[in-house]
Amino acid sequence: MNTVAHHWRFAAEKSTEVAILPDGCRDLILSVAPNTAPEWFFSALSDGPHVSRSRIGVQMIGTRFSPGTVINEGRLLQALSEKHLDETEQQSRILENSQRCLKVQECLSCIAESLSPIPSVASELGVSVRSLQRVVSDATGYSPVYWRALARVRKAARQLQNATPLVEISVNAGFSDQSHMNREFQRWFGVSPSAFAETPGFLEQLQSPAYC
Repeated sequence: MNTVAHHWRFAAEKSTEVAILPDGCRDLILSVAPNTAPEWFFSALSDGPHVSRSRIGVQMIGTRFSPGTVINEGRLLQALSEKHLDETEQQSRILENSQRCLKVQECLSCIAESLSPIPSVASELGVSVRSLQRVVSDATGYSPVYWRALARVRKAARQLQNATPLVEISVNAGFSDQSHMNREFQRWFGVSPSAFAETPGFLEQLQSPAYC
């Protein structure tokens, strides 16, 4: 299975700050700035928005990994530090040092699709709750509860594009009520559902390859 979901580039036209939403993916990023040595680094999974500060003249080149991809970070960064690697060779190093496990992908897919309580997800997969927790946590560093909550709030956020009533969205996404959904939006995105829909760039971020 291919570990790479997306390649992207970004160059700021002016110095700015952008809130990046949790999406269940990790990115390998190459930062290229004038008069500075290029720098490789990884983004981290998160359970809340984080601010990305961009400076004019700095180009960011990213490789987005599919959710649940296991990355040999140290070995990959060392491999990428080799001199004179072209883009094709860089991508080859990336693929050599990342892998996806079918069992992990099945677990994450089932969690996102059903949005059921974790015991029900484990039953659907034919495994114990403890086994599900171990498989997902060992591969991603986060529990099935994290992934279920992330899938639920992102699916709810996507429905905002259709002007669906908030009460209906909360039911469709499996929240106990609208207040519960509001709290989860504040936790994951730092704003209410209404503010989310009005924040420039937030709905656009939901279109990028990500977890659900």
